[in-house]
Amino acid sequence: MNRWVLPGPDAFLSRVERSVRDGANIVIAFPEQVPLDFESELRARCDGAIHFSALHVGSDSRPVDFLFDRYAPRVPAGPARSSTHLCEQEAFQGQLLWLDGLVPDNWHNWNEFLSEYAHSCRAFSPLTRTVLALPIAGSCLAGLPNPDVTVAVHCWQDVVDETDMFVLASNRLRQCGVAAKRRALLSATVSRVAIWDLELAERLLAQPPEVILSPWELLREFGKEKGWTRETPARWELGTADGSGARHSALAIFDISPRELQRRLWSAQASTLFPLIEELRHKIISENLRRIPCPVQTREGVVADPFDIEVNLLCYLLDNNRSTRSLREQVRRLRAARNALAHLEPLQSHVALSLVE
Repeated sequence: MNRWVLPGPDAFLSRVERSVRDGANIVIAFPEQVPLDFESELRARCDGAIHFSALHVGSDSRPVDFLFDRYAPRVPAGPARSSTHLCEQEAFQGQLLWLDGLVPDNWHNWNEFLSEYAHSCRAFSPLTRTVLALPIAGSCLAGLPNPDVTVAVHCWQDVVDETDMFVLASNRLRQCGVAAKRRALLSATVSRVAIWDLELAERLLAQPPEVILSPWELLREFGKEKGWTRETPARWELGTADGSGARHSALAIFDISPRELQRRLWSAQASTLFPLIEELRHKIISENLRRIPCPVQTREGVVADPFDIEVNLLCYLLDNNRSTRSLREQVRRLRAARNALAHLEPLQSHVALSLVE
C-alpha cells in the first residue's frame, strides 16, 4: 500500500498542492530527513497544472546568483541580479521549482532570499510566477519563515497518527493473507508502537507475529541505528517525539523501567482481546448450558442468567463438575488472559496469538 494514500499523508499532500495552485512558494518541513519519494508524489499531484523542475542547490553561491546562472546567465553579476529581475526572466517563469539539498550550511541564505523573492512575486500573476519549493529537515527547522500571502509553510508535524498506521498495517497484513482476528491484533500493535513513524511500521510489518507482539529487541536495534541514547531529547525535529511530546517507542525502550512501551503493548491487546475473550466466554456458555447450574449464588448476589456468569465464576463452576479437561483448560486460559489484561499487563506473544487462532 502506498503510504501517501493514507488519510494523514494524503491530506498533507493536498494542502501542499493547494498552496502551489494558489501561487504560493512552499516550505515543507520534515523531522530527521526529507522522504525520498515526496518529490515524485508532489510532481504527480501537480502534473498538468504546472511545469515541475528540480535543482540541487549548493553552498558556494548566493541563491539569486545560483538561479540567474541557471536561467539567465547573460545577466551580469551585480545589482542587476535581483529577485524582481529574476521574476521577469521568461526562461524562469511558470514552473514549480523543487530545490533539493538544503542543509544548515545554506538554509540561512535561502531563507533570506525567500523573503525577498516572495515579496517580488506579489507583482506577478500566479499564472506566470515561478513557485519555489524548499524541502527542509532536522536542524533547519529552527529557522522557519513566517507564512505570508506568497509563502506557505507546511510542517509534517502530527500528519501521521495511529489511524494511518492501523490502515497501513491492516492492508499490508490482508495482502499477506492474515486472518481477521490475528490481523486486528497485529495492526493495533503496530499502530500503538509505531504511532507516527512509517519507517518503524514498515520494519515491524516485515517481522513474524511473535516479534511484532514483543518488539523489544527490534526497538533497541532501531534506536541504536538512529544513534539515540537515554540522554537523547524527545523533540519533533529529531524524530524522537510527536507534536504532543509523546516519545518514540525506540527512545522509550532506553528507560530503566520501560512502562511506557508496556502500556502501549497492553493498550493494543486490551482493545482487541477483551472483546474476543467476551465472545469466547459467551460461546463456551452457549455450548455448555447443561453443565452450568443456574441460578448461582455468589458473594455479590444471585446470577440468574447463565450468560451473565463472568469468566472467573465460569472457571470455578466448570472445575466443580464433570466437564472435560480440554474445556476446563480453555476457560482457565481465558481467565488468566483476562486477569492479566485487567491488571494492565500485556500478554506474552504466544498467549496472545493463541487467542486469535
